[in-house]
Amino acid sequence: FLVTSIEEDGPLDKWNKAQIRQVGAGASIVLPNSTIWAVNGVRGNISRMTERLVAPPESSLELEVWGPAHLRLESMRDDLSKRIGWFKTPGMET
Repeated sequence: FLVTSIEEDGPLDKWNKAQIRQVGAGASIVLPNSTIWAVNGVRGNISRMTERLVAPPESSLELEVWGPAHLRLESMRDDLSKRIGWFKTPGMET
């Protein structure tokens, strides 16, 4: 499901803060417009995923997340621009 906002002191905000505490500045955090694919191993069932997110039965929360498309696509575009002939011609200015 698509994350539209991060509520302060909500489960995603707490998860983000825990990631930053554990990993530091380079932590992968959930941002608005991220897509959550799984919550504690549950996938494909939005109701169950939401239940696990809001009140996880486990002591920890495990998420499978894709960052916002604008961030993913920017890195993909940068990678593709290194491949001559992929979408730009040699000698072509960007």
